[in-house]
Amino acid sequence: MSDGHLRLLFIPVSGPRGMGEYARAIAIATAAVERWPRVEVRFALSRRAAYAAETPFQSTFLPSSPTFHSREVAALIRQFKPTIVLFDNAGRTSQLRAAVAGGARAVFISSRPKQRRRAFRLRWMRLLDEHWIAYPPFIAGAPGRLERLKLLLLGRPTVRFLDAVLPPADLALARSVMERFGVREGEYVLVVPGGGTGHPGALAAPQVVAEAARRIALRSYPTILVGVTPQGIRHAPPADDLKLAPRLPIAMVSELVRGARLVISNGGDTRLPALACKRPCVAVPIAGDQAYRIKCCVRAGLVESARLDAADLERVAVRMLEAGGARAPNPGAPTVTNGIEAALAAIEELARVDGLDTRLGGRPFHARPGAAAAETAQLRPAAIAAPRILFLPVSGPHGMGEYARAVQIAQAVAARWPDAKIHFALSREAPYEIEPAFAYTLLPSSPTFHTPEVIALIEQMRPHVVIFDNAGRTAQLHAAQRVGARVIYVSARARQRRKAFRLRWMSLIDEHWLAYPELLAGPLSAVEAFKLRWMGRPLLRYLDVLLPAPDPRAAAAVLQRLGLSTQPYVLVVPGGGTGHPGARDAVQVFAAAARDLATRGTPTVLVASANGADVNAPAGLHSLPRLPLIELAALMRRARLVIANGGSTLLQAIACHAPCIGISIAKDQAKRVRQCAEAGLARAATLNAANIVSVATSLLDDDIARVALARRAGNLQLADGLGIALAAIESLLSRPVTQ
Repeated sequence: MSDGHLRLLFIPVSGPRGMGEYARAIAIATAAVERWPRVEVRFALSRRAAYAAETPFQSTFLPSSPTFHSREVAALIRQFKPTIVLFDNAGRTSQLRAAVAGGARAVFISSRPKQRRRAFRLRWMRLLDEHWIAYPPFIAGAPGRLERLKLLLLGRPTVRFLDAVLPPADLALARSVMERFGVREGEYVLVVPGGGTGHPGALAAPQVVAEAARRIALRSYPTILVGVTPQGIRHAPPADDLKLAPRLPIAMVSELVRGARLVISNGGDTRLPALACKRPCVAVPIAGDQAYRIKCCVRAGLVESARLDAADLERVAVRMLEAGGARAPNPGAPTVTNGIEAALAAIEELARVDGLDTRLGGRPFHARPGAAAAETAQLRPAAIAAPRILFLPVSGPHGMGEYARAVQIAQAVAARWPDAKIHFALSREAPYEIEPAFAYTLLPSSPTFHTPEVIALIEQMRPHVVIFDNAGRTAQLHAAQRVGARVIYVSARARQRRKAFRLRWMSLIDEHWLAYPELLAGPLSAVEAFKLRWMGRPLLRYLDVLLPAPDPRAAAAVLQRLGLSTQPYVLVVPGGGTGHPGARDAVQVFAAAARDLATRGTPTVLVASANGADVNAPAGLHSLPRLPLIELAALMRRARLVIANGGSTLLQAIACHAPCIGISIAKDQAKRVRQCAEAGLARAATLNAANIVSVATSLLDDDIARVALARRAGNLQLADGLGIALAAIESLLSRPVTQ
């Protein structure tokens, strides 16, 4: 069976005592197989569990409960490659991480306060996709203030109350099992002590309940005792109306519950099916956590309680039988529903995100609201060959660093995956030229301010990876996560970096790329490092610099075109699209400085938009429009001096080992230029043509200073940001949960 098929791995707590978790897992697994015949199911169980040998599914047996065998569980996850792992009151953090690392969705089922608290730890919440609470809210309690706050903060996992879990009604099975025990519907008492063997403090509980069953049968009430072997009552006088069943499949027990006149059960999971089937019930606590649950049901008028004493159990049961059933429930009493459909619906939802709809081979999924549902059945191998990548860079009338960075990454993606579908969302106010190779959605302004349009685009396109560059809202990140996309956030400014380190965003982002090297962006602060250790995500990368590899042919072509193959020159690159607020004439200032240098006899190349051109330019000034980065980098590598803005252009020039002058044309660039100057990587100048020319002339006359700048730039050894970005995208695409 291919990796595209649904694989479910069940990891219930298991051992010599108790079997509620196992019974619940078996019920869900059986229903899943009935719904999707091609589903693969695997269990991890303690070999000490009494029911281990009777498991109808392929199982891995461990020396004790899976919680205590993280290495074996992690190995099983790697080998089985499950689509969804369901931990029922079991699991360690390392096991959840193994599931997530393997691309599986993680579900945790809690039925006790301790396990519920564990599932609401922030570290676990960011690993879990769903948290199922195995009791109705009136027993387990609705989410408290702190739980709601954590859910609001992280936006995950999805919390569901399952109430009871039992298979759907099966009339044929019901007739068969009643014929087996010689009983008819509505005439017998069903006694299900549960728990496998006795719990600590109540080791004799199954025998006590069995004795009560024998006494009830002696009163001529047909009684079926499930889960206790004859040895449990071997010293008692026989009762003709007592039918013994050492252990039955959960489907058979469920049909017996539905047809019973009265059900006697423990206070754990065994009681809930009786409530869901609206059967009169007597509950007795056989474990420490059951007394409170029974008390909640008694208050609601749903059950009668009895002590763990055969005589008291007999007395309460006979009283109910003679009265004709249970007492009337209290007005407004809660109802208990069968949670099996909720569990299957959750599995459907998680599998749908994996694009498995067309592969389950069973009953079709219900369509998800909205037009996006029709696109959910993409096959994973085809998706990897032709990934869908959505770029959402901040964009507008000022600046173009984010767009330029996104285009560089998109071009590298297109070269790596020729069939990739690449889409941009941009402001229509942005002045840059559209790259014809890619699709575009134009918005009234930057994508950050158009959440409904961005969400609609995400739901329509259903990308495998969404890359937000200094842009985005929480709702947009949520939309990307909902369709199963991997989320990358690129920050190039301190404010955006702080935003990406908010806990809510950290839970939604798969990778956080810092657009500058650590020298400029700064190392992790103590708070950031703590959050990353605490959350365990996102993966943090410094992109350093995005620069194509040297191409001698591109260099020769552009130099020959300019007639500068053998002539030294100064390269002036204002960048920034149009001027930023407070520096709207930046291009003209750079152009004036370039003109002055050319007039002084220094060959100068000005790479700027049309508004920087000059029809009366001196002979030594070569004006060019924007160049492809590969040609611009070629000019930087050969230049005698580069004069650039304080954004990505300055860093690219430093990476090309060129002597540089940095000029701040935007608020966030001032600190960057100062850092480069203090590190001896560049000289700083103000946004003033005379000052730029003065600093440039000083450097042109000082060969030693220029060589020192170039040497320090070479020693910086900046990493290849494009290679880092491509490797990260490929890693994200290789995870099976992407579409």
